[in-house]
Amino acid sequence: MCEVAAIMQNIGFLATFCWMSIIGYNSRKTFRYSSIKLPSSKPKSVLPSALAGWGIPLILSAGTIILDYLEIPDNFKPDFAENSCWYSKNWSIVVCFGIPLGLSVLFNTVMFVITIVEIRRTLLDAKFASTQKRNFYIYVRLFVLMGLTWILSFFASFTDSYVIDYIFVSLNASQGIFLFVAFVCRQNVLHHVVRRLSQDQTKSTLYR
Repeated sequence: MCEVAAIMQNIGFLATFCWMSIIGYNSRKTFRYSSIKLPSSKPKSVLPSALAGWGIPLILSAGTIILDYLEIPDNFKPDFAENSCWYSKNWSIVVCFGIPLGLSVLFNTVMFVITIVEIRRTLLDAKFASTQKRNFYIYVRLFVLMGLTWILSFFASFTDSYVIDYIFVSLNASQGIFLFVAFVCRQNVLHHVVRRLSQDQTKSTLYR
């Protein structure tokens, strides 16, 4: 069970980074096209994003499992069930988890810089530009939060500092709260909730 839990965690974390990269790419693409013309209102298929967001983590995790059965140095084998429900060797976490994380952070950094350039070039009307910039700022907050959180995880893996351990665990455990604040506690969402509650209260008063 411990090995299964570790594999599921690995898939979940890698999927998180993949989806962050997809968000970064889509933000860059939105501003790139919006600087030329207004985007089409036709809905786009999410299948390519879903295949990348879940397919890449599954493939990488399958490769990680295979490493346990290859004739390679023990330091590069994950050995999920040896000591804890996670990687048991420092070099295995660097190769199997750290490299994908580093590539994701690098990709998001590049997308971040390109998107900033596109924002400066945008010629859209103020209403549309304001909406897209607000979405972009949400992406930036998530990227900084998650990037810094997992960079700390590497320092925690190679140091004996309990301070770094506690900071990493606290930030990592709070990511659900941060996601809720970033995507739900937004001005337009809160206004919609207040308006809906007001309507329900009015209907309840009328039926009394």
